[in-house]
Amino acid sequence: MQGDLAGIGEDGAVVRAPLRLLPSRVLGTLLGCATALAGALRLLVTGAFLGPLLLGPRTRPAALEVLTAGARRLAALERARRSVFFGDRFPERYEASDRKVLRYLTVRVGTGLLCGVVVALLGFGAFLAWLLAAGAVRGTLGRDELLGQALLGGVLLFLDVQGRILAVLRYLES
Repeated sequence: MQGDLAGIGEDGAVVRAPLRLLPSRVLGTLLGCATALAGALRLLVTGAFLGPLLLGPRTRPAALEVLTAGARRLAALERARRSVFFGDRFPERYEASDRKVLRYLTVRVGTGLLCGVVVALLGFGAFLAWLLAAGAVRGTLGRDELLGQALLGGVLLFLDVQGRILAVLRYLES
């Protein structure tokens, strides 16, 4: 299911959310990158401290409870973020198992960090474009430099845009 295009209705059916304004969606995406980083830090730190406790049969239930409590809070934060910024709707009484919550958080962290890398590449490309324009205005940019920068900027733009094109195509197909 596309997180920013559909949600779950009260009867369990998939409900298409109305498309939100672009600034709200951009802010929601950037907050998703930040929460993915927070989730990664949470998993790494608690996993490092609780890892030895998860190995022992007597300490495993308590350690797993601590690990999943934080994961449930982060999953609830993600649901709230998606509801506010993307208009997703979720069933009110849905309870996921501890394994499902940890699995969701692990996948969410990976995709959120990848999104952060893509956003960073977009920012880097915009900075390069600004440098290119400033050099062209000053007249200090040679033809070879211009071609090299245009090629690098084109590759960065292609990497950023291709994910959006696939999302739009999936949206149009459904």
